[in-house]
Amino acid sequence: MNKTFTLALLCALAVIAKAQTQDIPSIEPFGKVDPSEIALKQCDFEPDANAEVLFDKGNVTISRNNAYITIDRHIRIKIFNDKAQNAVGNAANVRILYYSDQHLQWIDRVQAETINPDNGNLSVTKVDKKQMFTQHVDQELSAMTFTFPDVKPGSILDYEFVMESASPDAFPDWYFQGPLPTRYSELDADIPYFLHYKNLLRVHQPTVKQEIDKDGQITAIALANVPSISAEPYISSVDDNLQCMFSQLLSVNIPGYSDTFSENWNKVGEDEVNFDNFGGQFRRKLEGEEGILDHAKGLKNNDQKIAYIFDTVRNAMKWNGFYARATDDGTSKAWEKHIGNSAEINLILYHLLMRAGIDAYPIMLSTRTHGKVNPAYSNRFQFNTTAVYIPVDTVPNYVLDATGKY
Repeated sequence: MNKTFTLALLCALAVIAKAQTQDIPSIEPFGKVDPSEIALKQCDFEPDANAEVLFDKGNVTISRNNAYITIDRHIRIKIFNDKAQNAVGNAANVRILYYSDQHLQWIDRVQAETINPDNGNLSVTKVDKKQMFTQHVDQELSAMTFTFPDVKPGSILDYEFVMESASPDAFPDWYFQGPLPTRYSELDADIPYFLHYKNLLRVHQPTVKQEIDKDGQITAIALANVPSISAEPYISSVDDNLQCMFSQLLSVNIPGYSDTFSENWNKVGEDEVNFDNFGGQFRRKLEGEEGILDHAKGLKNNDQKIAYIFDTVRNAMKWNGFYARATDDGTSKAWEKHIGNSAEINLILYHLLMRAGIDAYPIMLSTRTHGKVNPAYSNRFQFNTTAVYIPVDTVPNYVLDATGKY
């Protein structure tokens, strides 16, 4: 009986292993397509999709000399119909975000082309390097953008790039899921012995590949047939539901040097206070602030002072529509121009409240569309806006956001 059960179990495991192997497609080099990709008419597991990510493959290497991180990424998309141009995410438009502040990250070796079937042959239209643009997003972020030419039903969009990071704690986040269904998504990492990362894995379907080293770090992981995801009524956030993996540096251990990165929320707060575009703005003087503060001093109580300063800032400043964790132009310049992002407006509010003697604190928040904060992942990039917190009593408190008009 036991032998029969063992044999049955081994057979079942063999079937599972075979099925997982079959789920892993061959990933052709850039510019080389398989005939099956040309012949593909629809997504097998999401037939009504307008386009499909055929594969998204990333290879992470970390220099043994300076711990710089390099990720080589290759993405291929198949267009099924004209609606793909208007689909969520607009398949032909590419926007690659990276942290450009202090040259932390940069993009290199970008190449992209549209491949179309042409009477039994292939017609290739390359994306002109002159049509690849670097876009300033804010003080921390930039984006590489470009648009594929000659896109039509049946097109294959193929692109690859290299992103380099000047710090070992900039290990790339990996999203298996997006606005298009993804046939195959894989991340491989060559992690040197002296670096140790914590992986935060959020997936709800079986992996078709997962490798772990002796330290328990994930060095290779892949998902197949990942459905698309888009905003729906009552959804908390698309980002909250994406299948993904984050990695956080825990320690560096090399001869002559050893350090443990006990990243915690206190350290995140301390770092923000030392950041010029956040903590450096707390005491930045505003033109004409003396008149506002003199008027506030004449009011009877703190509630009246808070209401007056809040209304003054709200009426004086126009929100530019951008949520931001930190300032872009700085509070003084934003005040002069009467326009700013959410951090600039609310750090102006905080500054005036503090100068008026109100017990106020800047507070970083994540908006609903940005997603919920994961307490286990102490990282400032989980936040996307700044407001002001005022404790009133042991329980009541105010959270003020002067970007709103109501």
